[in-house]
Amino acid sequence: MQKGAILKTFAQITGTGSHLPGKTFTNDELAESFGKKIKLTNRMIGSNARYWATDIETGKLLDGVTNANVAAKAAKNALDNSGLKASDIQLIILVTCTPDYPLPPTVTFVQEKLKIKECATLELRSGCSGFGQAVSMAKQYIENNTYQKVMIIGSELISPLLNLKKFKEIAQEMGSEKLSDAMKASFLNISMFADGAGALILEGMPSSGNGDREGIFSCLLNSVGTEKSPGVKIRFGGTADLVPRNNGYLKDYMMIEHDFENVYRHTPQLVRRSMEELLKKTELTLDQVDKVIPPQANAKMTMEILNNYIKEKGGNLPKDKFYFNFHRVGNTSSASIPIALDEASRENELNDGDTILLLPAEASKWLYSGIALKWRKN
Repeated sequence: MQKGAILKTFAQITGTGSHLPGKTFTNDELAESFGKKIKLTNRMIGSNARYWATDIETGKLLDGVTNANVAAKAAKNALDNSGLKASDIQLIILVTCTPDYPLPPTVTFVQEKLKIKECATLELRSGCSGFGQAVSMAKQYIENNTYQKVMIIGSELISPLLNLKKFKEIAQEMGSEKLSDAMKASFLNISMFADGAGALILEGMPSSGNGDREGIFSCLLNSVGTEKSPGVKIRFGGTADLVPRNNGYLKDYMMIEHDFENVYRHTPQLVRRSMEELLKKTELTLDQVDKVIPPQANAKMTMEILNNYIKEKGGNLPKDKFYFNFHRVGNTSSASIPIALDEASRENELNDGDTILLLPAEASKWLYSGIALKWRKN
């Protein structure tokens, strides 16, 4: 480095945290409530358990549980892991597709629960890919020296949208073998989705100036759904579908509209493109990658997609370089990648200096993102 050169700042993850609310529901417990047929769905997608903060008997959230509450608990765990105080945080970015209210932003309630008197806040309305959007934004703020201590949270309470109480009543009354095709498809939502929050602390660090990859060294974002109908839609609460005026979503006994056929057809391409474009952008080879955290949904399909790509490229990326927790915690949408990153860190799956790829992908309107980073072990 030349004498007198100005050191650049890079964004480094210095803390991770997560929180899984409520209780875990195993496949056997789901079968007791919704019939044995749901076990077939679970086996198909590789799901064994998930956490729900909703009481199946009453259909209500457990006492004291809100999206902001779950997000704040994950944030506190990340702060503890980083060694920072809540008052050190200059910017909070929350990603969620299941906010407590359309307004005020849920992130402001998280700020309140963390007892941060003043800070900048941003809220992104997105699913899995929103986490990549948040990291990309935080990276730029840090590199531009606008903020130096940023908290990113992905937080979801999806179980209230699954209408578990109503679906259980219908499944037990009719028997799972007699359910309509639409209701059978709802088994996938019940098997797949779960509640949870994951958080990261990003801090600005002075670059060594020697040209090495440092911290979060590359991000990409893309939206490719212009000519495709949504794969996932949450209909209620927006001005296009006000709940008091239109209760039509109840006909399917669920508030999440999921086009599984198109999701199965198009999502593989999103995951593949995320990995392919991130490797191209960073000029990394497969052999240089130490860990990959892909979308945490349908692990079997995701591994098949990525394995096919790796075979085509003639590279080497053993199975143990991929981290999945979907089988244990379900698909928590925007929270899935940060929860997985936190668990991988706490399980000592990540080593100091590891090159890690995070590959969020979202079927809502066909978005994907990618993050490449050098891990720093606390």
